[in-house]
Amino acid sequence: MAASAIPGTSDRRHPDWVAGISIGAVNAALIAGNPPEERVERLRQFWEAVSMSPLAIRSFTSLPIPDHSTHSLLNQTCALGILLFGAPHFFTPRFPPPMPWGVSRADAVSYYDVSPLKATLERPVDFDRIKRRRDAPECRGAFGSPRKPHNGNWNRH
Repeated sequence: MAASAIPGTSDRRHPDWVAGISIGAVNAALIAGNPPEERVERLRQFWEAVSMSPLAIRSFTSLPIPDHSTHSLLNQTCALGILLFGAPHFFTPRFPPPMPWGVSRADAVSYYDVSPLKATLERPVDFDRIKRRRDAPECRGAFGSPRKPHNGNWNRH
């Protein structure tokens, strides 16, 4: 369920359960971990935080971009910055980069460290609310490496 779909629930209908894989599991936690009246704002806060450029460029939406080439150059510059420096509040590259041979731990072979994501989610998500299931939809998520995924059932921990 996209953040833009949540405001459409003005007739007071709310999901009984949410599920997601990878970043969808993050969205599911944001939805289930907040009361209905705070969900849209928490989703917006999260996506604004993790969408920031590591080059401190907030947004080009207010700038008049004269042509497609300039727009493309700005997008590629932002993408290169994220590749090299990560996305604030989401992930950072590991230095030195991991070598893919002779290791079996996911954190030893992944190029990016996602621990900033954990810290970012601890602020807007009430994981105790999800576990209690009081006024919270059932929440299921799956994330991790394809070789060893973690299937999260946050309601039964």
